Amino acid sequence: MTSASDAREEDVRAWVDEGALEPEGARPGEWRFTSAALPRARTAARLARDFEIDARAIALVLELMDEIDRLRKRLA
Repeated sequence: MTSASDAREEDVRAWVDEGALEPEGARPGEWRFTSAALPRARTAARLARDFEIDARAIALVLELMDEIDRLRKRLA
């Protein structure tokens, strides 16, 4: 996930801790992510880089983006 998303391993761990990413597997060495997690991780990496925000803020932003997507789908 780290090389594909251009994110550091410590960032991915922090995002998992905050609930922004949800891997399958008990420990980091066993983690497997769905294909939908890659764009989410790339977005998280971009937010961290461009806005210099921490993992908690990234989790909140991603949650709000998900809510916007859900609302747009309801309106369509």
